[in-house]
Amino acid sequence: MGLQWVILHEIQSIQAQPINDIAVLLSFLGNYSTYMYLTALVMWWYGHQQGQKVALLMFLTMGFTDLIKTMVHSTRPIGVPGILSKYTESAAGASFPSGHAMVSTVYYVTIARYVRRIGRILLLFMPLAIGLSRLYLGVHWPIDVLAGWVIGTTIAFLPLSSAVLWPLILLLLTFTPFVQDTVSFGRFVATCWLLFAVWPWENQGHSVRKMVVGTIFFAGLGSLSLVVPYAIWWLPFAAGLLVHLVGKMV
Repeated sequence: MGLQWVILHEIQSIQAQPINDIAVLLSFLGNYSTYMYLTALVMWWYGHQQGQKVALLMFLTMGFTDLIKTMVHSTRPIGVPGILSKYTESAAGASFPSGHAMVSTVYYVTIARYVRRIGRILLLFMPLAIGLSRLYLGVHWPIDVLAGWVIGTTIAFLPLSSAVLWPLILLLLTFTPFVQDTVSFGRFVATCWLLFAVWPWENQGHSVRKMVVGTIFFAGLGSLSLVVPYAIWWLPFAAGLLVHLVGKMV
C-alpha cells in the first residue's frame, strides 16, 4: 500500500463513538451550505461591505475548487480495502482538493483578521480540525486535505478586492460546471447583492440594519434557493450587479 493509505489507516486506527460524532459535526460545519449562515453573521456584525466581500471570496473559492476537481478528477478513498468511510453523503464530486479544507481555510483565516487574539487562535484551529475530520471519516486522501489548506491559505492572503473578484467570478461562471452546493451559495450571494443594491443601507441606523439583515437573510435566502429554478439561479446575481453598477455611475 502507498504512503497515503498508511497515513489514512493510522488516523483511523483510533475508533470511538465520541470521536465519530465530533468528526461528523466538524465535517458538517465545513459543508458549503453552512457558510451561508456564517457569512450572514459576518454581514450582521461587521456590516454589508465586509460581508459582501467575504461572500464573493467564498463563492470564488467554491467555484475554483469545483474547477480543480473537474480538471484533476481523482477518486476518493471510499471503498478502498482497509479504509472505513463514514458520512459519505458529504463526499460529492472528485477527491482533490478537499473542498472542506480549502473553503474553511479561506473563511476562518479571513474572519480571524476581524477578531482579537484569543478568538483568532480558535478560528484558525477550525480549518485544521475540519480537514482532519475528513481524513478520520475516510472521505479524502491526505494530499487532498493538505492541498486544500495550502491553496486556501494562499487565497485568503491574496489582495483580492471586489474589482478583482468580479472578473474572476464571471470567468468561473462561464467555464466551470458548478456542483449544486456551489450553486446554492451563488444564489445566496446573488440575493445579497440584489438586496444591497436596491436598499439604501448606508442611510439606515446600525440596529435597523442588523434587524433587517438578520430577518431577511435567515428567512428569505433559504426560500429563494427553493423557488429560483436551477438553470436561471444567476439572474438575481446579474440583476444585483447591474443595479449596483448603475448606482455607482449616477
